[in-house]
Formats: sequence, structure tokens, C-alpha cells
Amino acid sequence: MNDSISSFQFRIDWLSFSFRVSSIATAHDIFSFFISFSGDNLIPDDIGFRNNGRLYQHSYKSIFGSMLFLAPVQDGSYYDCCASICATSLPANSMDFLPAFHYANKIHAKFTRIDLACDDYSKSLTPEFLYSRCLAGDLKGFRKFKYIHEAFNTEVGIKDSGFTLYCGSQKSDKFYRIYDKNLESKGLIDAIRFEFVAKNSYAQKIADLFRYHLNSPDAFPLCSSELPDDSIELEFSRRASGMVDLISSIIFGNLFFIDRSSDSNVSRCVSADYYSSFLSLLNSSLRKLSVISKKPRLYDSLQWLLRSCSGTLSMIRKYMASKSTEFLHLLFEVGDTNFESNRRLQSLLKQSLYMPSIV
Repeated sequence: MNDSISSFQFRIDWLSFSFRVSSIATAHDIFSFFISFSGDNLIPDDIGFRNNGRLYQHSYKSIFGSMLFLAPVQDGSYYDCCASICATSLPANSMDFLPAFHYANKIHAKFTRIDLACDDYSKSLTPEFLYSRCLAGDLKGFRKFKYIHEAFNTEVGIKDSGFTLYCGSQKSDKFYRIYDKNLESKGLIDAIRFEFVAKNSYAQKIADLFRYHLNSPDAFPLCSSELPDDSIELEFSRRASGMVDLISSIIFGNLFFIDRSSDSNVSRCVSADYYSSFLSLLNSSLRKLSVISKKPRLYDSLQWLLRSCSGTLSMIRKYMASKSTEFLHLLFEVGDTNFESNRRLQSLLKQSLYMPSIV
């Protein structure tokens, strides 16, 4: 999706989501629908792929680089699917994107990653300048940041993408990339790119905001057969414009550069003048994402062991034969020692004692 506000252009740059279907053919049709707006096509791959400890046995790739993986469940009566759609496979404009996302809601897709991007053609805030402000302590909301030189080996040589400022950890559920898109795109996009990467609960939060926007109570249903064609087109156009404001508000509602001299309490510090001036150009309200962290449960740990460690333990048993029992006893002895010094595990055990059996 690619729309503009003044000297800014916004787009959804990456989508990852999971869904469940009854056949490979159905998964193929669903994925083809999502990439059809850009003229992309699927290529059967059938190379296994492991994601979060799970093996997906069937796969498709698209010409533009998107991927679909499928894993049969139980007796093969249905399939769990994992789809990743890159920017070049996504719809080119908002009006095409709305029915695609509407369809994602229809199949009850669970979003695991959404990348939102803003291209600033004025280049008013450069990665170099923002890095200097991070060093000065202006960055709020992220404890980690780094400024690195991006270079990749390709078939034709080294691709130099310049310097990138990362705000937040790349292993966390939300972080930012800020870089000069002109160098990365080889002159096609002469702008500073702000990318907001949201994963897991944050991605689902964004999906919920999109869902609310698509089904806002002040708008008539998109699929009403009683509406004339021109009215439906007008409604799509109106909602498409609103999506631009929504994406803008999410990207810059979660990135803060503050004036620490304005107050001794960081939470009360106002935005730095240079950042306030930048935000005023956007002319959109800011929307901060907040999610409730899921408390760890013993059940989750057991499920993780089944997914990730059962195969390894089986290999050890087959390899060590009669000595495998001795190894398991040693494993538990080492585990008991670690348990005594780990308060988090002790607290988890106390919580589980008051819950029904989970085995």
C-alpha cells in the first residue's frame, strides 16, 4: 500500500499471518488471492521449513519473494498454514488492500508480523542525526539502539545499503529501522525510510486496529449488494484515505525523542523541538500501542518441550541405548541445581500447584 501525506509516503511493507484450512488447494487459492493484486504468481517449492520448532512439510514461493508453508495436522484432515507476504507482493494502493485485509478477517487469520513504513522525501531527520540524539539520551521507550553499516553479499558482488539506525532490539516484538532508502533502492526512492516492525501481540494489535477501521460503525458495509457501484468505490476511497492516517499515527505514535531538560521525570518530558517540528508535518494524531503481556505457565513450558525437545531426546535414547536412562538422571540432577537458584521457575511451580492437572 503506497499513499502520501505531503512529502511522506506510507505503505504496509510486510505481512506474516497463520490460518487453518482443510486442503492444500484451499491454502493455495487464499495465498494466490493476497498476491494477485500486484501480479505476483506462486511457484511450488515443497522444501521443508522449520519455524518456532515446528516443521512445515509443504511450501510455495512467489516470483516476488513471498512464502507459504503448510503442515498437516493429525490425520491430514486439515492444514496449519504460515504465510509471509513481502512489500512487492502486496497491493500497490489502499483501495486494493482493503478487500484483501477484509478477507484475512474472514478466514480468521492470526497476524504474527506487520511492518509499516514511511518514506520521508524531505529528509528532515537523517539516521546520523537521530543516532547522535540517541547518544545524547533523547530516545524514549527503547533501552537499546545501534547504528550499523549494512552490506550484503550477492551473486554480482557486495550490495551496500548504507548505515541503519535500530531503535529497540531486533529480537523483541517491536523495533524500528531508520535508513536512507535512496542507497538501498539504488536511486529509485530518494527518501529516509522509517520502518516499524511489530511482531506477535503487537502485530495482532495493529491488525485489530485495521479491523476496527474497516468495520467502523459510522460506515456502511463494504459488501452490501444494495449499494450502487459508484457508492462502493467512494466508500473504499474514503476508508483508504483513513488507512494512511492510521498507519502514520501508529508508526510515529511509538517512536519518541524527548527534551530531557524539560523535566527531571522522563515520563513528563516533552518532545524535542526538532521532533515536534517533524511530527507537525504529518498532521495526524499519534496512537501508542499497548498490549498485556502473557504470563508464563507451566503448560506453555511443557508444550514447548514437546515441540522442540522431544525429537532430540528420542535421538539421544536411540544413540545411547541402555545408558540413556543414566543421562536423563544426570539431566534432572543438573536441573534441580539450576531450579534452586531460579526464582522465576520456583514461582511458576507455586502457581501451577493451585491449578488443575495439565498432563
